[in-house]
Amino acid sequence: MNIKHILAVPGLIGLCALSSCKKPPEPVEHGYSETSGDTFTVVEFSPWMSKADQKIAYESRDEGTYFAYTEGRSEGGFQQFRHVVKPLPAESKSQWGAYWGLSATEFYQVDLKLQREGFTRRNLQVFEDGSGAAFHQAVWLKKE
Repeated sequence: MNIKHILAVPGLIGLCALSSCKKPPEPVEHGYSETSGDTFTVVEFSPWMSKADQKIAYESRDEGTYFAYTEGRSEGGFQQFRHVVKPLPAESKSQWGAYWGLSATEFYQVDLKLQREGFTRRNLQVFEDGSGAAFHQAVWLKKE
């Protein structure tokens, strides 16, 4: 049994050498999260809300602002989302996208389309619901 652990270590070292030992994203409960280095404080986040309530918040945000981050969770079988609103960076020229509650297939289609159009994904967060289905939230910016 100990031999398996000893043999696994060289495999990990080889894998680390191949991937340049890049630090993985911080784990989230039952999901995944990556950011482009942006950090947000707890007080910057909106309250947790339904998918529809988040859409209303998105539509009613002040002009010149955007969802700098959005994330989701499954709480008691109910999907909840929250976001951080920030002023739109001057270099983005109002071109940005924020999506939440996407299936893996929907996320792939949106991500591919936006990257082909020159957008850069700023962050991605994924959570699993009680059935194990994954839901993706992401924000993209396009610099001019």
